[in-house]
Amino acid sequence: GAAASDANCVWDSGIGVTYDLEYLQLGASSYHVQDNKNDQWSHNYTYVFNVCGNTWEIPLTRHPNYLACVNTTGSNGDTIYGKPSPAYQIFNMGNLCHRLGSDASHMEWSFYDEYNPAAGVSLRYRGGDPCPASYG
Repeated sequence: GAAASDANCVWDSGIGVTYDLEYLQLGASSYHVQDNKNDQWSHNYTYVFNVCGNTWEIPLTRHPNYLACVNTTGSNGDTIYGKPSPAYQIFNMGNLCHRLGSDASHMEWSFYDEYNPAAGVSLRYRGGDPCPASYG
């Protein structure tokens, strides 16, 4: 598989609070989370991701193609070919996949709650496949 990126996984907030998420970064695997909520607003997605690094492998999708995550296209029509990503969204009822970040080096840190730094940190990946404007 593709090696996880060596993105810095320690964030100094600048106000005396430091977060270290290195222990959450997986080396030879990736996290897999299935969204199995069943209501009219949810979709049947699996999220494959790593923390502070790209996924170990580009994930496979279901038949008929299996390789929908290798080359992905956003709503703007731009296609990303064969590059690793820190996170993917796979639609389990079809052969669709979206990159949720362009590369682990494009991380953005912030407080989960800017008024309560003890509440935790938010790690956001930038540069994934663009969504339609209607997705907010």
